[in-house]
Amino acid sequence: MRIAILDEDPELGRQMAGYLKEHNMEALLASDPQAFRSALSAVPDVAVLGLDLADGDGYGLLTETRRKDENLPILVVSRRGDLPDRLLGFQLGADDFLSRPLEQRELLARVRALARRNRSTGQQRRRHGALTLDLGRRAAFLKGKDLELTANEFEGLWVLAAHAGRALTRPELKERLNGLGQAAVEGRGLDIMVSRLRSRLGDDARSPRYIKTLHGVGYMFLPQDTD
Repeated sequence: MRIAILDEDPELGRQMAGYLKEHNMEALLASDPQAFRSALSAVPDVAVLGLDLADGDGYGLLTETRRKDENLPILVVSRRGDLPDRLLGFQLGADDFLSRPLEQRELLARVRALARRNRSTGQQRRRHGALTLDLGRRAAFLKGKDLELTANEFEGLWVLAAHAGRALTRPELKERLNGLGQAAVEGRGLDIMVSRLRSRLGDDARSPRYIKTLHGVGYMFLPQDTD
């Protein structure tokens, strides 16, 4: 699980990141808003946003983050824990709010709960090793870089990855893709789409890491190690 963290207090940020790492999470620690934006490009499962920024515009960054990604679970941390502050945070897009001083065990529990809730509401995001698929944005990211897939390419990759480790025949793939409301996949269109996906992924058909050709059958998305 990947967690993006912004806290302008270096020591508190390191404490949070260290505790999450101890529990098998990847913590992307940022010390300023620009670094936090960079961390978000790595498509985290949860964002932990400290509102107590030096420029005082933590709420502005919260608004910006929510506007850019409506599906990202955001946990806000702040010294300002009064009811009006909490209500404003929720109004601007926070999913949860923790007041300082915080207890690390509660931070861990809330991060896990947000990630679990996000997975249960329609499987908006799937991670397969370094590859992340975001259904809400119809976008795929490899090591945080947008692969800039077309709609058909994304749907093809989404279907393949949803059945990782399972052989999908060409007729089955075409049926599933055509049933998603995208342009019909006819003739050699499926093979061309897979070839383009491999090119975007930097995959080698002769020694595949992601998409394996099963001659006379179809294709298989190879299971990936997850973080």
